[in-house]
Amino acid sequence: MRYDHSNLKAVEKLGSADKALLVYGSVVERVLQMEEVGKEEVEKVIKEVLSGQGVEKRFFGNLIALLYNDLRRLGVLTVGHSKSWEGREKARLTSLGAWLTRCAGLNARVLGAVAVASCYLRQWEVDPEEAGFCRRAYEGKLGDYAELVRRAVEIFYNEAPPWCIPYGSDFKKAMALLTSSAGSPSGLTTA
Repeated sequence: MRYDHSNLKAVEKLGSADKALLVYGSVVERVLQMEEVGKEEVEKVIKEVLSGQGVEKRFFGNLIALLYNDLRRLGVLTVGHSKSWEGREKARLTSLGAWLTRCAGLNARVLGAVAVASCYLRQWEVDPEEAGFCRRAYEGKLGDYAELVRRAVEIFYNEAPPWCIPYGSDFKKAMALLTSSAGSPSGLTTA
């Protein structure tokens, strides 16, 4: 199966924007603490996070793969190519992932929101063939993720401490999104 670089796959399975941000933040927090970021290590972290979030084990199989690849789509991790993440390959933090290390210790939902909102509010040096969601979010191409991005920007704007706000974040864009009509999910046209 070909790697899909643009679509966050776990969001729909997790049921709501808040739940997705919480799980993404919990996984990101743990990954940022890892010395070696191997696929097996990330899978173990995801299993622990899902267990802690009350997700039934029967849903773990697909959700684990969806989540570790979503970290790539979000631009937090890179394996350096747009193919599937093979078993022994090591990933590394992207510039966004490295930035997020300063936010370690935040509430998981806020950390997840900072990761998603940072894609929307600042252009990162990420491979568009691997971190396509992050690139498309910055371009305002939110599609099915408008609710997730809007909620992430809302939490980011209201709860992120100053040291977690990336240099060059577009606050006009954030305000446009937060005050836009439902018919304008990209935030490019205000209500």
